[in-house]
Amino acid sequence: MGVLEYLDQFSGVLTAVATAAYVLASVLIYRANYEAVQASLAQLEESRRQFHETQRLECMPCFDLGLEDLDSGLYKEVDVTAQLHGEVVVHSYSLLLDNIGKGIAQDFRCALRPAGAAETELAVLPLAPMQKRNVVHLLFCADTEGFSDGAIRATLHLSFADLLKNRYVQNIEASFTLEHGAMQLAIERIHAPVPEDVGA
Repeated sequence: MGVLEYLDQFSGVLTAVATAAYVLASVLIYRANYEAVQASLAQLEESRRQFHETQRLECMPCFDLGLEDLDSGLYKEVDVTAQLHGEVVVHSYSLLLDNIGKGIAQDFRCALRPAGAAETELAVLPLAPMQKRNVVHLLFCADTEGFSDGAIRATLHLSFADLLKNRYVQNIEASFTLEHGAMQLAIERIHAPVPEDVGA
């Protein structure tokens, strides 16, 4: 039997095997292409996310806080304790709010949250540009019985938006102490801003 006759006898089987190999190769090529496309899409999405995150950080405001004694002038009265029935102590301060971030803050709101007392809104500013100091004059009042634990803890709660309409919260931890009959305010820790849905 010649080679040609042998091949002709098994031509159906050889065709089936060749077709199966072609189909298998096509499936493997399609799968490889699909995985490559998915990897490219994932890389593109990650690049897009990193771009938006970089853009957000470039526009994010961030505030620092300084304190100065206030001798005279107009100020807002803020109760540090829930009640003022006993001996009351007062101290006036200027809160120096500096935007040290890279972006302009919009709809800036500042409130004081003393432990055990009601929250008091201290300031509302339409804009807080970079490199511009915003000053809030306050007269803090407290009942001396509120210092029974040594200090009154409080949180200065800042809320603001950037120019991209992202909203942030930034908390500044502070404490009021009574020293030689005088109330003192100290800044304990300044936290970095976080997106509002994270810091809420």
